[in-house]
Amino acid sequence: MQPLNQINHINLKPLSQRPFSISKSQSTPKIRGSTDMRPIAKTNYLPKTSMAFSDPAYVSRIRPRQINIDKERLYEENLILKQLCNTISEENTQLKTKLSQLEKELEKNQQSTSPDIKSTSHLVENLKTVIRDVKAELQAKDKELDLLKRSTRLTKMQEMGEELQQYANECMRLKRMLMEVVNDKKPWPDNSGFLEQLQNEREQLQQALRFYQDSDALKSEEIVTLKKQLKKNDPEKDTSKKLMKDELEKLKNQLNDERKINELKPEKNDVAMQSSLAREEEEKVNEVVKNKDEEIRNLYLEMSAMEKKATRQEKIIAELQKEIKDLNSRAIEDTKKKELINAQKELINGQKDFEVASTKVGIKLEDSYKKLEESIKSDAKSESSEIKSKNSETSKNEEEFLEKNDPVQEISSEKDYNEEESYKEQQEFENPNEDVYIPDDKIELESAKLNPKEEEGLIISFLMKIKYFLMQNKLDIQEWVSDIDINKIGIINLDDLQTVLSQEAINLSQNEYDCFMKRFGENDHQVLVSVLIEELANMEMDDISDTSYDSNNKENSWILKIDKSLVEIAACEIGTRFNYNVVRDKKKYIELILNLEEYDKDSLEKLFTSENILIEKDSIREALILSILDEKDTVTKGEIIEKLGFLLRDWKPLSKSEIEGVIRRLRSLLMDEIDVIGSRVEEKSQGNDLVPMNIIIEELRIHRIISQKSEFSWAMTQLFSYNQSIYKVPYKQALEDMQEGIPFTDLNVYENPETSQIEAGSAVFEESIEEIENNPEPQYKEEYQESFNSDIDEN
Repeated sequence: MQPLNQINHINLKPLSQRPFSISKSQSTPKIRGSTDMRPIAKTNYLPKTSMAFSDPAYVSRIRPRQINIDKERLYEENLILKQLCNTISEENTQLKTKLSQLEKELEKNQQSTSPDIKSTSHLVENLKTVIRDVKAELQAKDKELDLLKRSTRLTKMQEMGEELQQYANECMRLKRMLMEVVNDKKPWPDNSGFLEQLQNEREQLQQALRFYQDSDALKSEEIVTLKKQLKKNDPEKDTSKKLMKDELEKLKNQLNDERKINELKPEKNDVAMQSSLAREEEEKVNEVVKNKDEEIRNLYLEMSAMEKKATRQEKIIAELQKEIKDLNSRAIEDTKKKELINAQKELINGQKDFEVASTKVGIKLEDSYKKLEESIKSDAKSESSEIKSKNSETSKNEEEFLEKNDPVQEISSEKDYNEEESYKEQQEFENPNEDVYIPDDKIELESAKLNPKEEEGLIISFLMKIKYFLMQNKLDIQEWVSDIDINKIGIINLDDLQTVLSQEAINLSQNEYDCFMKRFGENDHQVLVSVLIEELANMEMDDISDTSYDSNNKENSWILKIDKSLVEIAACEIGTRFNYNVVRDKKKYIELILNLEEYDKDSLEKLFTSENILIEKDSIREALILSILDEKDTVTKGEIIEKLGFLLRDWKPLSKSEIEGVIRRLRSLLMDEIDVIGSRVEEKSQGNDLVPMNIIIEELRIHRIISQKSEFSWAMTQLFSYNQSIYKVPYKQALEDMQEGIPFTDLNVYENPETSQIEAGSAVFEESIEEIENNPEPQYKEEYQESFNSDIDEN
């Protein structure tokens, strides 16, 4: 039979306040025991608590009224508990028999061993005390040993012992060597001749060092003289540069004067004169360029000569270093020989003198060798730094000349002189195996390899960002672009354009600059003023939707996801729709329209194409949907109410009389001042028929045709009906139609003020009531019915 701890435990759910009675099963197994076990009398081993469960009154008090457990489960649990009780009772009986047997054996043993135990117990106690004392002593001694091991004195003594052992071994080795030398019967050689040779070689080394030092001094003097000559040549070059600058400025002024004269005389006969004068000027410019090229080539020749001298000097220095290393190696070998001879002598006299002499000689030789190396390295560094400084000065002079020579290159119509070929010729002429320095301005811009669609997109992005800035700040394109041209030549440098755009916080990438200059620039860093004005004037915001360029790159992400002006126009259009539908409480009306709890892009598209809140233009509708979604997939009903409420925060409901007054006032003011507004807008549009919408609205505000928010929203939607792009409007047609009273599409209520807006609003309300009746929530119907009845009473 298994003991209690080895029985497989069963996880039973506890019974909630249910007593149970334990009854012995009829099929109880018989106890398997030995033949000498005594039978145990039948006794009741159940505890008092279990006996209490047999009382029916007690059980009825504890038992709950409603039992929520199945009878089958209770029956199974009862069986399991009975089996457990049986096994436990069997084990108890076995254990009791064993205990009784063990008690009898203990009594027998105690009776037999009682006199011996008294004698041995005293010895055991004494031994235990001795063992404790010994253990305490051991612990104390272990602690002392640890302290000794950690102490510095013991470590020093150990180190000294190791050093003594090493010295003893070294002494034994030296004694053996001495014995070997003494045992050899060869006579001592005569070392006088060998010492003289060493002295002679030492004198030769000193003479060589003096010679090299003198040669270094001469070279330093030559470098100083060359520097003086360069300083003398610098003012002459500066004066020649100043003269060339004056000549170039004169030529530029002459060209500008002739251009102005040619603009005033556009006859055919003057074209020949212009071409001949231009050719003469080009020839003069080409001569100036050739002279400058010759000067540059002379500078390159001087640089190459200096570099050759530097290479020669480096070679000489390298050879000197090799010779010094050879001499040092020889000297070291000689010192080793000397050391061996002296060692043989000093071994006989004593070991200490030999060690001192060898260390002194070695230290002196190392010091002398280090000093020589340091002096040679310092000379080499100084010469190389001087050569680099000269190269940098010459390269700066070339860059300055080339930068100043750029306008001349732009003025000339024919590009006779190819810069890359000239640099290649100079490279082949001077050093065919070495690279020649080329200034950064002469290297072609290596923009990112883009396909035509991406280039077109970057160009549109460049123009769009500038145009958007000008429209936001209400700046004139021609005035703004002409202000960038500081010299008033009709040409804008790329550096000036970049500085202006960075000051105005217009973020443009290098790829956008490169693509724009590649398409419209006269060269890599200049563009005509007229070209920039024309492209900005012709730039329309619908070009963005026409292009298929799209990229995840931040540098190329030029597409504006949400246009704020379009969202404002959408808000104005929704406001006019609300006035058309006679809405008084915008929040309740929006809650009434919104039937779903969550909206995605498709459901918002259906919402804003419905009759209640219709937005006709696709671009405006898309901008509003993007602003509501805010880069999410779905939006809740509460968020839509919040966002539309924020967009319509300035909206106020209009009555019939207010709408009629707005239309009459606009028509009368336009009748009086249509000519003034038309001429003003025509000036700002630079003679074009199309003009940005905000310019017309600004002029209407200046002349106090628009003064209220309701008038602004009406004018905004009215003007936008004529808009084929995002911003531009045919202003002549717009003003004439507004004067005649042609309305916005589908907003016929503004065309005929006599129509009953209450009837139109009630029709919309009846449709919405039909939708609400199908809805199981009746509270919206009652609230809106009350608000609508109050609005009708007011009107």
